[in-house]
Amino acid sequence: MSATSVLGTPTSQTLAGVFEFFSEMTRKVPILTSLLLSDVSIGLACAAAAAVLGFEAARSSRRREAYPRPIVGALAVLLALVAASFFATGAGLPAEHPTRVALGLALGADSWAIVASLVLFARRSRATEAGEHRPSAFRDLEEALRRSERDSRRLKLFASRTDNAMIVTDARWRIEWVNEGFTRITGYQPDEVHRRVAGSFLQGPETNPSTLAFIRQRLRAGEGVQTEILNYAKSGRKYWVAIEIQPIFGEDGEIVNFLSVQSDVTERKRAERRMEVQHAAMQILAGCSRLEEAIPHLLATVGLTLDFDVAEFWLWDHAEGALWLAGKPWTSSRVGSIWTDETERGRANLRSGRALKRVWATGKPVWEPDLALAEFGTIGRVGLAARCGLRSAVCIPVAVGEECPAVGVMMFLSRETLPRDEPLLQAMTTLGRQIGLFAERKKAVRELIDVNAQLNAVLDASTQSSIIATDPRGVITVFNTGAQRMLGYSADEVIGKTTPEAWHDPAEVADYAAKLSAELGTSIQGFEAVVARARRDSYDSREWTYVRKDGTRLSVLLAVTAVRDPEGRINGFLGIAADVSALQRAERQVRESEARLRRLVEANIFGVIFGDLSGKLHDANDAFLEMAGYSRAELARGVLLWEHVISPSSIRQIHRCRVQLGKHGICAPFELEIRRKDGRILPILLGLALLEEGRLDAGAPVVAFCLDLTERKRLDDELRQHASDLAEADHRKNQFLAMLGHELRNPLAPIRNAVKIMKQRGSNDPALTWSRDVIDHQVNQLAHLVDDLLEIARVKRGKIRLQLEAVDAGVIIDHAVETSRPIIEAHRHRLSIAVADEPAFVMADPMRMAQVLSNLLHNAAKYTEEGGRIEISAAVEGDQVVFRVRDDGIGIQPSMLSSVFELFTQADRTLDRSQGGLGLGLTLVRTLVEMHGGTVDAQSEGLGFGSEFTVRLARCAPALAEPEPAVAPPSADLASPARGRRILVVDDNVTSAESLAMILTFEGHDVQVVHDGPSALRTICADCFDVVFMDIGLPDMDGYEVAQKLRARPELADLPLVAVTGYAEDEARHRSRDAGFDEHFVKPVDPDAILAFIASLEWSEKEAEAVAGPLD
Repeated sequence: MSATSVLGTPTSQTLAGVFEFFSEMTRKVPILTSLLLSDVSIGLACAAAAAVLGFEAARSSRRREAYPRPIVGALAVLLALVAASFFATGAGLPAEHPTRVALGLALGADSWAIVASLVLFARRSRATEAGEHRPSAFRDLEEALRRSERDSRRLKLFASRTDNAMIVTDARWRIEWVNEGFTRITGYQPDEVHRRVAGSFLQGPETNPSTLAFIRQRLRAGEGVQTEILNYAKSGRKYWVAIEIQPIFGEDGEIVNFLSVQSDVTERKRAERRMEVQHAAMQILAGCSRLEEAIPHLLATVGLTLDFDVAEFWLWDHAEGALWLAGKPWTSSRVGSIWTDETERGRANLRSGRALKRVWATGKPVWEPDLALAEFGTIGRVGLAARCGLRSAVCIPVAVGEECPAVGVMMFLSRETLPRDEPLLQAMTTLGRQIGLFAERKKAVRELIDVNAQLNAVLDASTQSSIIATDPRGVITVFNTGAQRMLGYSADEVIGKTTPEAWHDPAEVADYAAKLSAELGTSIQGFEAVVARARRDSYDSREWTYVRKDGTRLSVLLAVTAVRDPEGRINGFLGIAADVSALQRAERQVRESEARLRRLVEANIFGVIFGDLSGKLHDANDAFLEMAGYSRAELARGVLLWEHVISPSSIRQIHRCRVQLGKHGICAPFELEIRRKDGRILPILLGLALLEEGRLDAGAPVVAFCLDLTERKRLDDELRQHASDLAEADHRKNQFLAMLGHELRNPLAPIRNAVKIMKQRGSNDPALTWSRDVIDHQVNQLAHLVDDLLEIARVKRGKIRLQLEAVDAGVIIDHAVETSRPIIEAHRHRLSIAVADEPAFVMADPMRMAQVLSNLLHNAAKYTEEGGRIEISAAVEGDQVVFRVRDDGIGIQPSMLSSVFELFTQADRTLDRSQGGLGLGLTLVRTLVEMHGGTVDAQSEGLGFGSEFTVRLARCAPALAEPEPAVAPPSADLASPARGRRILVVDDNVTSAESLAMILTFEGHDVQVVHDGPSALRTICADCFDVVFMDIGLPDMDGYEVAQKLRARPELADLPLVAVTGYAEDEARHRSRDAGFDEHFVKPVDPDAILAFIASLEWSEKEAEAVAGPLD
């Protein structure tokens, strides 16, 4: 490879070529040295030297750096002399010297010292030239030396003339050689950078760390790298270079040097940034509708891209005649928030300086490289600028051109001293003009929008009609709000895109076009049919049918005008359309109303009279004439007046009607009496209305409608009488039911008492035991039936009042199960109970809801074969609490499910109706559930598959405070045997009284019996009793009166009084409580309940003693 070919290669390959060239040269010529570029050794040992001395070149290049340069130079001179002697004498080196010579080569040799030695050698050779034979090795060396010197001169010339910076470093990136281009670009002299790492002084705080990391990564991997990087000159000036770094490898594959070529691309980067700023600014402006919206983004973009530190935008206020700071300043991270904070605090007093005003006034930019000498200081922020380290400023006018008034001024400040940069200043001035053009264009658009809005406002204010303008070809140019509202199209959809023919009825246009064609003697088609007459006469008006965007149709009255220029040429057409659909509908409705009224009048369903406020009757239908008893001829003569037909008793009502007509224009229908021509009085319903609103003079027309009430009055009288009869019958029924319940309960009481006595006496006879149980069961059934019957009667009369409270579903189930347990156990059913774990509270009357579930359990027990399974559960489902009662009994026919809750309905579950019942229980269930706002339904898959009843009630929150559970008195079975009591039983039913007395006597009590009220009163007053059981329906003096008289005596105020009666109504319970009774038992009373009550008295006394404590 020749030196010429090396120097002619592209810059990116130059260095690699140079080293290849010198390597080839050293391989061909056995020079015992290492090559250098300039005066710095590079680590390429000669292949020939290595071959001769048996030492590795790479090793020598590695070892050389360990020795001081003077020593190396001296050894190199010595080596050169030895080499010269070797070539001069043709003798070999001493045997003991090769290792030392190799060591010398390993230490390295300065190329210029070797060259000097060779020169001395050459001079000596010339002295002995005559007659002396020079060795061929010397001639080859001399020729190689000449070539090397020539190529070295060429290489040095190339390196000194290039504008690029060239750097050679060792394998650890320390500089060994730089060219003159490096000094021109960086300002550093070679001796200032020798043995220094380039990155330690060429890179600065703004150099991209990612780029540095990329370079290091590639070089450590032994790979070349090409990139661009920001460097710092010795003066602190920042500049951009395109850098290529290539590693140089020794023969052993190890990196011995790096060669770097750097091209200054600062101007290109600046041009790119100028283009980038303009492009980014255009994008910002394109995305904003107002200049104020774009300002923050523009300042940030220009500041970041062009490396400014502060950016502000000042707008001209025409009213104030001054520049004012728009928005907040933009600041770089180097300045931070100091500038913005100080500026915002002093904004009220902030004024622009002379420089900004001069820029605005002249429309020319200002570049101030030194703020200390500039007019910038006049804005009052010199101290602030100094604190922020700001040195330079650039002020750019924002205007369309120099001749146009500026919109404002952009000011950019930098912490660097910026010399005037004309290309940058020109680019920023262009940017200011672009922003000015944007502001003017947006201002013009806003003004145009305002004008259009004003025009549309004027058009909309003047009429709600559709206003459409077109060009001569019919293409729409104006489409006002009224047109948009009328047709459903937006202006953007039609302006410049279509003609009014788009919403005309095509068939209507075609028909009218054919008519015009025949009339005008020329072919008329399409849009021309709409404007043909206006084109000829300048104006046309007719009704058309429009088809809206949504397909609906409307009728319009369209007036079309031809718009002409001063010469009479048509510039377009103006169409103003008014929606007449409502008018047409109104006219049609009036016609239809008149027709309906006519049919109504002629139908003679009721009387219709037309008259005036003076009292004259002008017309009437046959129905009224028949009511009044006059003929149409008498009406036609005009002698018939209101006063002739109105009964004197109704004159006041007519006056009140006139007042209503004056206020409202109508008079609500009212009843009055008219007097027929034959004198008979007739009741009618009369209503009047003014036919002309607001007119109240005597001649104001009036229409009246009247209806004969004679038949209705008769029916009303009959209905009232019927209702009275029904009420009386219902009252008697209720009295009957109450008496029936009382009379049914009275005989049941001694039967139940007799059963209790039989149990007390005991019997081992199975037949007697079975008979006793049957009697007990049937008594319970009959008592339940009576309870349901009376409860239904009370519900129908509205006598039940719910006592609502937040109650736990589990508590309701417990009460229901407790009530129903006897019948469930009697049938030996298996009962399972499931209650939700989560709170399940309902707002309900606990007693009534327990009654509902008890009825359902009672039904399940009745209609399930012995030993069946019954389930009752409560669960939370959403916002409801759901109760379910399931059984595996005989089920319900699907056809009966819809009517199973009806009164007196009983599903045909068995052919022989062996379970009995009147169908009252489920009716009561549904009624009570609905009173709670809930629902109940029944499900069954049919006979033999059981049934399920579901009750749903709204879930509520638990009560805020649950009452403390009271200590329940022991039941009759669990209480300790009560001591003997003095008991009085009062009942006019001797059997009932005696049987109860017998039960109590068997329990160890002292019992006395009386059968009327006075006897009870005397006996109680004469003797001392612990408790009194008294019937209500006593002869001579009822139980209420006896109780009241007893309570009137202070010494008997605490005597326990218990009502034992057949009256179960709430009224009876209230009366007994008001009379002074402590408890109210309904016959037939369960004897165990009476015994439990007596036990509770024993319990209460023990508690009282415990509270009082022992007496000392």
